This record gives sequence, C-alpha cells and structure tokens, in this order.
Amino acid sequence: MMKSQTWLALILLILTNLSDFATAQNHWCYNDGNYTANSTYSTNLNTLLSSLSSNMDDSGFYNASQGVAAPDRANALALCRADIQLESCRGCVQNATIQLLNLCPERKHAILWRDVCVLHYSNVSLFGNRAEWPPIMVWVTANVSSPDQFKQSLRTLVDALTLQAASGGSLMKVAAGNHTAPDFQWIYAMLQCTPDISEEDCSGCLTAAAQLIPECCDSKRWATILLPSCNLQYGLDPFYNITRIQEAQTAVSMTSPSPVPAPVLPPPLLAPPGHGNNNTARTVIIIVATVVACLIVAICVGFCLRKRTKKKAVETIPSDEEMSATESLQYDFGKIRAATDDFSDANKLGQGGFGVVYKGKLDNGKEIAVKRLSRRSAQGDVEFKNEVLLVAKLQHRYLVRLLGFALQGTERLLIYEFVQNASLDHFIFGHGNDNTARTVIIIVATVVACLIVAICVGLCLRKRSMKKAVETIPSDEEMSATESLQYDFGKIRAATDDFSDANKLGQGGFGVVYKGKLENGKEIAVKRLSRRSARGDVEFKNEVLLVAKLQHRYLVRLLGFALQGTERVLIYEFVQNASLDHYIFDRIRRFYIDWNKRYKIIGGIARGLLYLHEDSRFRIIHRDLKASNILLDGEMNPKIADFGTASGYMAPEYAKHGQISVKTDVFSFGVLVLEIVSGRKNNSFRDGENAGDMLISFAWRNWHEGTATSIIDPALMSGAASQADMLRCIHIGLLCVQENASVRPTMASVVLMLSSFSTTLPVPSPPAFFMSNSLELRRSLERNPAQCTHSSRNDASISELRPR
Repeated sequence: MMKSQTWLALILLILTNLSDFATAQNHWCYNDGNYTANSTYSTNLNTLLSSLSSNMDDSGFYNASQGVAAPDRANALALCRADIQLESCRGCVQNATIQLLNLCPERKHAILWRDVCVLHYSNVSLFGNRAEWPPIMVWVTANVSSPDQFKQSLRTLVDALTLQAASGGSLMKVAAGNHTAPDFQWIYAMLQCTPDISEEDCSGCLTAAAQLIPECCDSKRWATILLPSCNLQYGLDPFYNITRIQEAQTAVSMTSPSPVPAPVLPPPLLAPPGHGNNNTARTVIIIVATVVACLIVAICVGFCLRKRTKKKAVETIPSDEEMSATESLQYDFGKIRAATDDFSDANKLGQGGFGVVYKGKLDNGKEIAVKRLSRRSAQGDVEFKNEVLLVAKLQHRYLVRLLGFALQGTERLLIYEFVQNASLDHFIFGHGNDNTARTVIIIVATVVACLIVAICVGLCLRKRSMKKAVETIPSDEEMSATESLQYDFGKIRAATDDFSDANKLGQGGFGVVYKGKLENGKEIAVKRLSRRSARGDVEFKNEVLLVAKLQHRYLVRLLGFALQGTERVLIYEFVQNASLDHYIFDRIRRFYIDWNKRYKIIGGIARGLLYLHEDSRFRIIHRDLKASNILLDGEMNPKIADFGTASGYMAPEYAKHGQISVKTDVFSFGVLVLEIVSGRKNNSFRDGENAGDMLISFAWRNWHEGTATSIIDPALMSGAASQADMLRCIHIGLLCVQENASVRPTMASVVLMLSSFSTTLPVPSPPAFFMSNSLELRRSLERNPAQCTHSSRNDASISELRPR
C-alpha cells in the first residue's frame, strides 16, 4: 500500500495530462515488461485484438485469451457503457485497439479509456481479478450552491446504486438512477463494473471510486471516476439512456446467466511435428465416452422402471402438524351412518359421478350433507386424507364448506355443510303446480314466522338483561378444531429461545413478535400478546378459530396459538422479507422495489381487503391497515397481517365518533397507496412552508394544482414505468381518503379501477384532515373545484360492486 502522498501525486500527474474528456484518450502503459515485434506474444496479442470488437454483444462486455501458456499468452477484455447501442460499442472497441497499440508500443500491459468504452490487455490473466489502478478522474470546475446537502444526496444515491450494480449477475453489472438534490434539482448517476468480477469485488471497486470523489471533485456539478474494473459518473443533468440499459438487460437475461470462463482462442502458429494425431485420438476418446455414458444411463433408467413396476405404491407421510389437522377433521363412521339412518333412500339428496349425497343430522342437532364416494378409487387412506386436508383449507363465502370425512374399510365419506335450498337446477328448470296455493302458503308461513321470531327476541332480551355474561361454550366440532390449532407453550418458548431479544422481529400495540424455529426446522413468527386483555380462554380460542379459517394468498396465515396462565401467543407463518415500511421509507432499500413491484403490492393489498370485506365467510374489518402491517414474501408479494383494533391510519368518522365500517379500511388503504407511490410517511410528513400538512393534504394540493408528479418517489423516476399509471394510483388513493365515507369506493370498485384502465375515474372531493395554510388555495378551490389536468371529469358516482 503506497502512502497517501504518493497516491495523490500520481493522481495529479495523471490529471495534468488530461484535456477535455470528450476528445482525449486516457491511457496507461504499465511497466510490466515489453515484447518484441514478430514474437509469439506479439502475434497472439494482434490476433486477439483483431477479433475483440466483432465479439461484443448486448452485454457490452467481452473477455478472451490467445495462446497456450504464459509468458506468451495474451489476455484482453473490453467494456462499453451500458447505455450505448451495440454498433457504437463495437466501433469504439475497434478504434481503441488501434490507438492503444500506438500509444503503448510493445508494452505487454496497457489500458485505454475512451468516451464510451475501455480496453485492457495484459500478459497475465484479467478475468475475475479486481483492478483499481490507475484511477482516471475528470470533472467540471463549477461547484454546486449547497455543498453539504448535495454531498449527502450524492452519497445516498451512490450507495443505493452500488448495491444494485453489484448484484447484477455475471453478464451485466450496471445501475443508473437519480435522487433529489438541493435547490429543486436532481442528481443523476450511473455505476458499472466489468461483470467478470464478483459481487463483493464490484461493490468494493465502486466504493473505492466513490472515496476518490472528495480527493478531486468534491461539490462539483459533474464528475467521472474511471478504474480498470469499474466506473462512476454523476451530474446535475441527465446523461444516460435508461431505455437502452433496460433493453440490454432484457437481451442479456435471455441468455444463460451462469458465469463463463475466459475463452481460449487457438494459437495461430502451426503445431510442431508429431502432434498431428492429437485431434484423431481426442475424437476417438469422445466417441467412446459418449457411447459408454449412454449405455450407463439406459441401464439405470431400465432398472428404475423395473423397480417401479414391481414395488407397491408408497403413500406420502404427512408432517406432525398435518396429521394433527387431519385427525381433527375425521368423524366416527358409525355416527355418520346413524346420522343418515344407515344411508336410507329417504335421506337421499342426489347422485353424481362420484357418489350419492345424503342428508344427515348429528347428535347435537346439526344438519349435514354426506357424500358416499364410489368404491372405484385406487387412492390409499393417507393420500385421501391429504386431499381432504387441502380442500378443507379452502374458505370462501361462495364455496360449500367441507367439514370433514369418515373412513371404514373401503367406505369413504365426505361431510359438508348442509345447504337448505337445494341446487340451482331445481329452481330454474322446475315447474310449479299451483302458484296460487304456493303464494298463500308463503304468506301464512311468513306471518307465523314473524310472530314466532318477535316472541323469541322478546324472551331473549329479557333473559339477557337478567343474567351475567357467560362465555360461549363451543360445539364439539369447534372444540376439536381449536385443539388441533393449539401448540405446546414450552415448545414455542424453546423455539424462540425463551423469547430472547436476538429473535425479536418487532413490536406493536398488541405485543412483541419473535422469530422462532420448531423442532422440525419450520420457521414461524410468534406474537406474544400483552397481558392487558380481560378475555377468557374460551373467548380467545373462538377468536383464534375464526381468524384461522381465513385463507387467502394475500393474508398472513395463522398457524395456531399457545396458552399458559396469563401468557397468550399467536403462531403465524414466517414471512421472510419483513414489512413494507422497511423498504418504501428507507433511503437505500426503496430502490429495491421498482414501480412494477409496488403496483403488484398495491393490487395484492386491495384483493386481500376485498376478501376480508366481501368474500370471506365472516366480514372482517381490519382497522389497523398500515405499511408496518404489510409483510412481503420471497417474491415481494404482500401479505396483510394483524387483524384487530389499533390506531393505524384512522378515518375521520372513526377518530371523531368511533364509527367503524368497511370504508374505514378503504380510507387506510388510500393513505397506504399514497405512501407507496411517494415513499413518504403520512404521520411524519413535512413540506416546507406547510409544516402542518400531512401527506394526504400535500397529495391533494399537488393533484389539484396539476403538479401531481411532485408526489412520486424520486426512486421511481429513473425507470421506464409509465407516470400515467402512478398518477392513476394517486387518483385512486385520493378517492379512498375523501372525508365523506359514503362517497369512498368499496374495495370491489378499487380492484376494478386497478385492473381496468379503461374505467374513467370520478373527481375526488377534498380529503379528510385536509389542511391548508393558503387562503388563495381555498379561494381557488371555491372558484374551480374540478380543476385537474390528469383525468377527465366524471360526475357520475362510482359503481359499487356489492356481492352481499
């Protein structure tokens, strides 16, 4: 490691020889030895360089070697700027080969930077080796007006792009983007590494380049740092072609992503006498090896097929958790036989291809539908139970619920909920015999039923006013289902290492969440509830049973619970990518989720809420929807967590009057959409003079004044995503946060708006909690309440899609 003074002296020596970067060819001739004209190395180098430009592809990188072994083997690589066209890249590399040979005659090791490419050759291997010497630095002399803020913004942008470029893969390592700068400006930057180096080396090289900025170009409006293995460029004006970068990345992604070692081109010299039979021998060896390999594969395949035809089918053994859940679904066959009066014809409801359906009545009076399956199936018992367990997990208000099953010998029964009005065909294809008589019967039955209901309601109200609150005693079926969800508290304590702080994932209003690992290796999330609740054990179990029945791809799955004294814990599936707020509000991680991912997250949340509001068996109002309650799985799909009462993004009717409805969740969803698009928190938002504003006020003001693009997160502005899609989401968000709950759309309408771009959106009214410090803005709203430059006006109300 040379001393810093020597390093600076060498840098200054380089810089004194530089003229305008657009015209100068910056090169370095290493003192690693010379070669002579007409030598083997000279021939190898000339042959290698002559083919280099024609082998460049959309990745903008090529690496090759020529010759058998050192010291006569020549190695070379070329890298083009990722945003230029392929023909420009090849032209730059071709010119660089001619120039570098003239600039560094008979030098074995040299490098040349042109405006859009770099050429590097050596007599030692270059592939996969990170190189940082020499550094070339070019900048303009003009300084920025707010250097401290500028440097902070630049550091944030470079750090984010470094992570992105380093993780680019073995064919292309590049990242470009922008960030807000002081004085209403933007900083643009592009970082690139040669893709042959590792992710760690790329990150290290770009970090070294960034550390040179204070040495040369601190607070300069534009600068470029060039190292042999990477480069960094930034400026206050856009200089890169993001569309071309994305085109190149798409083209590269179509090829194999696996790293390819440096290809070795055959030497141009004739082989010495006596080696002419090498190719013949090699051919014979390849043919023999191929034939032997094919024979071995054929024998193995035949043996496996023979073994499969002789062995009996071995059924899959489910896990302990699945076994427990399956056992909770199994009914006693004798009880089901008795419930259907031994499958009597009097109880027969219908018959299909899979078997006969009977009506039954359990000992507790519950009516059921029993399907007696035909005996033609070749399934084993365990395989049958696995299928039942899968179907039983399907919970939707428009699906008939599977309660369980029963087995005895070859007899197999499926037990469903009983649906009293039979099937649709009985109505649309039926014929009435006496409509008048039917009408009279219906009227009389209705009147009698109303009288009976009125009497019963009166008795129930009188009885309720006199008795003390008694916890509901669940049915035998519910008790069985609840017991299958209960985990041993000691095992959960052990899984979380006694709820250690090292396993702590987060904390909310209901308690602390820990990461745990069960004995079978399964990872779980454990919520240790606070002890303030006055609920009894049975009431708690009933709520757990209710939530566990909610099954949707955009909801976090509740696996079970555990109890011990006053301790209560809930066990959820573990979602690996933490919560949404860790990304959209973080200055580095926000670059990980581009607009496509954010739009998918918005759509997933909307569908999850639609399920809770309208498609689940029980209507659920979340009441605590916020970014920290949206978890992200391995594919960045959202999963809604924490159903319960807490202070999320409170709608005005909830905050002022305690009124709760599905529109309360719609309001919270609207705030969340605005946060996702803007990358800013609603409750800690500050906007210059309007320091009292919240995000929804800021969004409304800019949307109304025709400057809605200022709401969008700068991290999204560097991509090719349509701003029209982002503005549409802002529009939808503002519709959801309107102060009047009755005019907010339902989640069914929101899902339609997100999926159908042909739907014209109505103009939103001012949002709840709207604050304005500007009298002129108020007057503007009074003069022109429909002013908007981003969508056409539609005074019609939103079509409410209400399945209930």
